[in-house]
Amino acid sequence: MDTRSHFICALREDATGRFDVMVDGNVISSGEIPNATSIAIPAGSRLVLGKNIDKRSMRGLIGGVNVWDTLLDKHAIVAMYHGNGRERGRVVSWEDLKKLMLYQWDLG
Repeated sequence: MDTRSHFICALREDATGRFDVMVDGNVISSGEIPNATSIAIPAGSRLVLGKNIDKRSMRGLIGGVNVWDTLLDKHAIVAMYHGNGRERGRVVSWEDLKKLMLYQWDLG
């Protein structure tokens, strides 16, 4: 990526395992995860932001995170990208997540 702000969205269809990754309203990657249908996230699971599986951290700021329990239409995602940023995920919303954050760092 670059030093600009970006709107990133990952979509996964439970019935087929098909996924799309969108950046700034455009699909940049698509595919299918074999045998990945009907995967439930167990109660008590953690949502980890800013680190990948090998513990490397992302560089930058996170300005919003929302999680839905239904597959959103790509047109809805594009509308969110062009919208006012007030969407609220049904599973996780950015407003609720900000209230639960344990740590905040001033990286300035």
